[in-house]
Amino acid sequence: MLENYYITGLPIKLSETLGTVYQPTIEELIKFDMANLEIVNPFLVLEKSYSQLCNEESFELKCKYDAIPILDLMMLTSRKDSSEEIELLSDKIKKSLSILYKTDIKNIEYMNKIKIGILIKFDDKKKNAFISREDFGLVSDLILEMFCIDKKNLFKDDEDKWIENTGSEREKQLIAHFKEKERKKREKEAYHLCDYINVVQNIDRYVPIDVILKMTYWQLINAYKTKIQFKNYDESLGFAMSFKYQVEADKIKHWSKEIKIQTSTVK
Repeated sequence: MLENYYITGLPIKLSETLGTVYQPTIEELIKFDMANLEIVNPFLVLEKSYSQLCNEESFELKCKYDAIPILDLMMLTSRKDSSEEIELLSDKIKKSLSILYKTDIKNIEYMNKIKIGILIKFDDKKKNAFISREDFGLVSDLILEMFCIDKKNLFKDDEDKWIENTGSEREKQLIAHFKEKERKKREKEAYHLCDYINVVQNIDRYVPIDVILKMTYWQLINAYKTKIQFKNYDESLGFAMSFKYQVEADKIKHWSKEIKIQTSTVK
C-alpha cells in the first residue's frame, strides 16, 4: 500500500527493474531550488500534452494515440523536432529523476533503439534502474500522487470556457482581458510551499522548523489538511453550541472521517 510509504516518508521500492524512488524532504526541495514543485512540473506538462492530444484528434487517431505509451510521444517528437521546448522538457525530467533516484543527472539517459525507455545508472555498485516505455506512465502517476496531485483534477483549474456571441474584435479583447485578470487572481490566491509551512508551523501547537524541513511534501500537505480539519471541526462545534448561530450538530462531519487518508490509485 503506497499510502503507508507516503505517510512515513520511506523510500519506495517499485521493482528490481524500476528500482527505488526516494521521497525528497522539504529541505531538499528548497536546496535543489524546487520549492515551487519544479520537480513534478515536467510530468504534469507531459501528462497534459498527452491528454490534450488524445482529446483533440479524430476518433481514429485518438484510438491510435491511446495505444502509444506516454513516453513514446516525447521521444518520437524529440527525434522529429529538435525544438528547445522538447529538449528543455527532457532535461527537466532527467533532473527530477536524478533527485528522486538519488543519482547524478549525467547518469540518466534516454534509450530509443533496442529498448525504448530511460536508463538510470548509479555511481556505486547498485544495480541500474530502467524505466521502460510501458512503465513510464506508472512512475509518472506515482510521482504525481507523491506530490498530492490528483490526475482527475489536472484540468479543473484551467481557464473557464468563454463563449463568443458576436465574434467581434472588441468582444475578443474583453474575453482576453478577463481571462488574464482571472489568471492573475488564481496566481495571487494560490498557496505556495512557504504558505503550507507557515500554517503547519503556527496553527494550533507550534512546530519547530527543523521538524518541518525533515518532512516530505506529502507529509507536509497531510499535516496541513489534518490541522485545518481539526480547526474547522472545533469551530463548527463551537457554533453548534452557541445560541447565536443555528447550526445542527448532527450535520457537522466528525474530523476522524475528514482526515482519513485516501487509498493510492497507482497500481
